[in-house]
Amino acid sequence: MSETSKSPDNIIRLPLPNLPRGGKTAHVRGGRCTRCNEDLNDLMLQALRGEAEPPQFCRRCGSTLFPPLSARALRCGRCKQWLTLQPEDPSREAFCTRCGGKLAYRTKLVR
Repeated sequence: MSETSKSPDNIIRLPLPNLPRGGKTAHVRGGRCTRCNEDLNDLMLQALRGEAEPPQFCRRCGSTLFPPLSARALRCGRCKQWLTLQPEDPSREAFCTRCGGKLAYRTKLVR
């Protein structure tokens, strides 16, 4: 005999807020839209530096972007600044133009 588990009467189930019904939604992981794979690293780096707000929509597919939003960028180990986007050749070492420190890849959560 198996008994069916019944949820208690005092639990109220609410819909998730901020999610539009029937609309396209996506996240940004490693600087790319999870729906269309558009490279959004330039916008994410501006948000990391505090120059702009994180993007609200993907510029290619128009999806509404929801957290988590993360960027893949280079960061200086000495002065701790987010300096540049990924170089064309990631196997080559890159150095900071401000202090000469070695740049390292980091995945940074923007929002």
